[in-house]
Amino acid sequence: MPLPMMVRSLICRFQGHSDLNRWSDAQELLPEWEERTRLLARLVTPGSHILDFGAGSRTLQKYLPPDCTYLPSDLVGRSADTFVCDLNSRPLPDLSTFKIDTAVFGGVLEYIQDLPELVGWLSKYVDRCIVSYECAQPQENFWQHLRQRNARACAGWVNNLQEHEFISLFEARDLKLVRREIWRTKQGDEPLFVFQKELG
Repeated sequence: MPLPMMVRSLICRFQGHSDLNRWSDAQELLPEWEERTRLLARLVTPGSHILDFGAGSRTLQKYLPPDCTYLPSDLVGRSADTFVCDLNSRPLPDLSTFKIDTAVFGGVLEYIQDLPELVGWLSKYVDRCIVSYECAQPQENFWQHLRQRNARACAGWVNNLQEHEFISLFEARDLKLVRREIWRTKQGDEPLFVFQKELG
């Protein structure tokens, strides 16, 4: 019998890596995520050189402006040109040879164990981050807070940042919030963010 998602998440967190077994299964790439990916692509500046983290079936690529350069990255090498990378493993890789200016994360950052370190690493290589993040909501008491954390863990998520905390991670690395959109679903709304360095 498969381990419950919460238990698997705790094991991965303790061992310091991502859930490779889960994300090796193409059935985990849900078709309803395509709308979010389409919205993220609309936020991409024409002519961008993009590294798409958690690329999955490369849905982002088909919605990008035609003059963009695209490189997929994932836990699993789903194509010959996929940059295989576990963002929870250390050390994080050198991205300088890719000459990218934009990183895109759709439905990925909730699974990252050390978000401050990840954002610091990214800030050395890119001028722009386009991301989705299901923010934790303020809770009135300890028990509501605990229920929310448990619900996030049951989804496989390993961090619990409220929106102002999430934005602060990027702005502390000179990636300023320049745009915020909403992906609306029957299950609720999820913010989409564009963070960008000030170009001198």
